[in-house]
Amino acid sequence: MTRCILFAAHVCILADSFRLNAPLRGHSPSPSFSSRRIPTDAEWKSYRKPNTLLEYSPEDNFSKNDDDNSNSAGWIESLKARASQLDEQEEQRISRWKNATCSSKVAVVLPDWVRRLDVDYPLAVCGSARGYLYVTHLETGEVLASNLKPESEQESDDSDEALASPADLEQTLRLLYGSFDGGGTLSVAFSGSRICSADRDGGVKLWGYDPGSKQLVSQGSMEALEGVLVVALHLDDEYLWVGTADGHVHGYPLDDDLPLVLRKSPEYSWKLSAGLVSMHVDSELGCAVASTAYGKVELISLEDDESGQPLASFTPPFDSMERKSSNAFIQSCTFVAHSKAGEKSTGTQQYSIVCGGNDGSLFQQRLRLDEFGNVNTKRPFLKPLKAYESRHLASVRSLSSPRPGIVVSGGQDSSVRVWDVDEMTFLYQFVGYKVWLNSIWTDGARIVSDGADNTIVMHDFDKEDTSDSTNL
Repeated sequence: MTRCILFAAHVCILADSFRLNAPLRGHSPSPSFSSRRIPTDAEWKSYRKPNTLLEYSPEDNFSKNDDDNSNSAGWIESLKARASQLDEQEEQRISRWKNATCSSKVAVVLPDWVRRLDVDYPLAVCGSARGYLYVTHLETGEVLASNLKPESEQESDDSDEALASPADLEQTLRLLYGSFDGGGTLSVAFSGSRICSADRDGGVKLWGYDPGSKQLVSQGSMEALEGVLVVALHLDDEYLWVGTADGHVHGYPLDDDLPLVLRKSPEYSWKLSAGLVSMHVDSELGCAVASTAYGKVELISLEDDESGQPLASFTPPFDSMERKSSNAFIQSCTFVAHSKAGEKSTGTQQYSIVCGGNDGSLFQQRLRLDEFGNVNTKRPFLKPLKAYESRHLASVRSLSSPRPGIVVSGGQDSSVRVWDVDEMTFLYQFVGYKVWLNSIWTDGARIVSDGADNTIVMHDFDKEDTSDSTNL
């Protein structure tokens, strides 16, 4: 009996020992409790099967990584090819601008003389000699809408026109146009569906453009500018900028909280040394530049309006390098980006102010920028003022820069001229305009201008002209 009990106990001990050494289900055998040989790597690879649900095995990592690397390399090569293509297109475009390779045409014909225009391509808004506004399409030549009234209303308006002229109108018009005042709209600004216009009775009128209507919708006049003679308007994404004959630059926000027509005061305002003659605003640069009735060119920082005064000013045409001066009076000004870095460049985009005189001369003042591309508010001018060697034969009425290194000017000598800003040289001109040329709009592809009676002329540098209709 004892022998049987001992035998049973021995069997239980052996069973317990087996259970301890048995691997748990789903786990690999433990070498410390098993005498089984561990399979080699080659045996594991030959034994393991892919997951039947995902049809995936660790070896697939190699093929997937190879595919990812191949796709990444292909994507990078595609980007490089696209960048190279864009660089080539840019070089071709620069070459076309410098060599007058473009298509020129009369884009729009209107029933009235064009006196002012602004463009939100492909649409343009024109202010006419009779004071009306027209919305036109520069590609199709259509007149899409206007603020024309029935003839009976036009006659009643004409009879009252002489009663609403600001006291300083005559003097301002003489400063603006000399002997060639074509009448009508003084300034117009256009963006999206918003149109702002300044007429000879003072103030700023607001209009809405609806693509489904032939009639512009009057939204009233700005209360804040009632009776003020406005000579310059500019719309950007956030503000309406207004230049006045009494020497102010105002900024009115375009937010929806309070419509422009109800605003009683500007958010920003600067007082110039004299009445404003021309104005250009560059929101990206954070500055505005204005020429005044005293002949000064005044620089304004849009970032700092606490003082309400310009940052600095200069008075062309004195040239400190050539030690000479003349009797030129500045009538237009603009900011121009350079395509080449300056001698003391910080690696950021470089800018100059280019201004045009009543004798046809052009001047250039380099700006000092910091490493962040901001104008130095303490010492904003980098180089002495310099004059271009060539000039228009009469007053420079308008300036605009389509791209870095290029500036376009319009003069009362009936020409539109293109200049190299980096070299300060004259490149070529378009002729056939009239002395009434007052507005030039440019982008990186085209020049749009008035000054051709009742037509709008467009030179498109993205299209080559196979005819000889462009006079150079």
